[in-house]
Amino acid sequence: MQTTQYPWSVTQPQPNLLDTHELAERLTTVEENLKTILNMLKLIFGAQLDRDEKEKEAAKNYHSTKS
Repeated sequence: MQTTQYPWSVTQPQPNLLDTHELAERLTTVEENLKTILNMLKLIFGAQLDRDEKEKEAAKNYHSTKS
């Protein structure tokens, strides 16, 4: 007789699944954390881009006054 194997047996309940409300709360928290991280990265890279632009301008001014 062929038997089919299942990840859980008939006598054991299925793994505990999150209810919809709890899952929605967790997803909201993850979304808020990702938005915070994105804003931090924008600040970091925005500051770096501004610094790079100022350095380019300073270098251009230095070379134009030197010649």
